[in-house]
Amino acid sequence: MGTIRSEYSIEQFEIALQRFAHQLPSMMQRIDEIHVRSENMVVDLEFNHGVKGEITKISVYFYKSDKPDSWGELLTFTVEPKNYIDSPHVTKIHYEGASDKQYNEKILAWLKRLMSDMKPQPRFRLKNMGSFPRRLDSYIKPRNAKTRKRKT
Repeated sequence: MGTIRSEYSIEQFEIALQRFAHQLPSMMQRIDEIHVRSENMVVDLEFNHGVKGEITKISVYFYKSDKPDSWGELLTFTVEPKNYIDSPHVTKIHYEGASDKQYNEKILAWLKRLMSDMKPQPRFRLKNMGSFPRRLDSYIKPRNAKTRKRKT
């Protein structure tokens, strides 16, 4: 194994490499993975891209502890585009385990803090839709309608 000696201190290397880490986003066209760890925080982000370059999934792992050696806040979930256009929602958020209302609210609160300066872009707004299409009206029996008896 080769050895190189340097006159720079370890603190100087830390400062220089931290500065370099902050310049990385401007040096890359697209970031696929980010792994950041400190004494009380861990953030892992993974961006999966499709064949055409579109984002197909974002995996998020976030852990933060206020005090070393204590339990902290943990969030693990994925965000994917929603393919169906039956609602104004554009993305879907998944996490492991059973559906948990408290965990849902925790994820949504964290994302709201993260995206506080952005405005949501829904596919459509129900108030702008006017009335719903009447295609199904012929299949739905009106409430006051009487059924005809068939002759046998």
